[in-house]
Parts: sequence; C-alpha cells; structure tokens
Amino acid sequence: LNRGDVYSDLGNKIEATEDYNAILQIDPKFIAAYIHRAIHRFSFGDYKGAIEDYTAALKLDPNNVVAYNNRGNAYLELGNKKAANQDYSRAIAINANNALAYYHRGVIRTKQQNKSGAIADFQKAAKLFQQQGEQDSYQDAQREIAILQNNSASAKNTRPKSGKIEKN
Repeated sequence: LNRGDVYSDLGNKIEATEDYNAILQIDPKFIAAYIHRAIHRFSFGDYKGAIEDYTAALKLDPNNVVAYNNRGNAYLELGNKKAANQDYSRAIAINANNALAYYHRGVIRTKQQNKSGAIADFQKAAKLFQQQGEQDSYQDAQREIAILQNNSASAKNTRPKSGKIEKN
C-alpha cells in the first residue's frame, strides 16, 4: 500500500495502479486499498473510477466517513451536486465532528445558492477546524463566510478545488 502511495505521489500512474490492484487481488476486502486507489484515481481525473472504489469500500464498511466525504468530492467533480450533497450529509450523520464534510457541503450549498445553509456549514467547519488546530482550513472556511456575507470587499473567491482529500 505504501509503495503504491509513493508511486502515486511521484506521478507514476501505472506502477501505482498495479500495486493497488495487486493488493486487492490478494485481499479484496482491504478497505484502505480501495480508498488509496480511489485517491490515486481522483488525482489524475478518473472520477468515475474513484467513485467505484469508494463505493466498494462503503459496501465493506457502510460507516466509512472518509469514503463518503471523498466520494462526494468525486461526484462534485462530475457535476453531480445532489449525490455529493448526500455523501457529505451522510458523513456528517456518521461523525458530526467531520469538519471537511461540513466545508464541502458548504461548497455545494453555495453552488445551489443556499446562502444561509452554506454559511451555517462553513461556520460549523470553521469551529471544528479551529478546535482541531487546522489553522489553514479554519482560515479557508472564514474566507468563505466573508465572501457569502459580503463583509470583505477584498475577499476573493479563492475557493480551493473540491479535492480536499482525506486518507484512512
């Protein structure tokens, strides 16, 4: 698994895929291998493949918050806001302290022009990021709130691409 991750980080798409596939051939119930292969697939734009792997992980562990959150990112990249919103909401239902799920759902709600829902999600994300010591993510959430509330004329829409990804 680690070698596949290194290959993926180095951009060695084929070698990484081969390593992940070999692991899953040996142990088709190894949830982390599905998640890591999905992250790899997402990284080079294979969002449908990533969704397949996250779905496989969720069949093995229906309460895997990481798989729900990251699958939501893949759905979002494909433009399926409804499925992304459902995955983020499911991640929150499983773990109400998942700051990334609130953040990502805030992004969806912004795109759906649900300003009050987006602000509420970004506020919850900011609070959780701050509690968890994730200062950069806290500042990202605060910036999103400022943009939505029009409190800052200098606030630019510098929203990061939806791919804030977590690993198991």
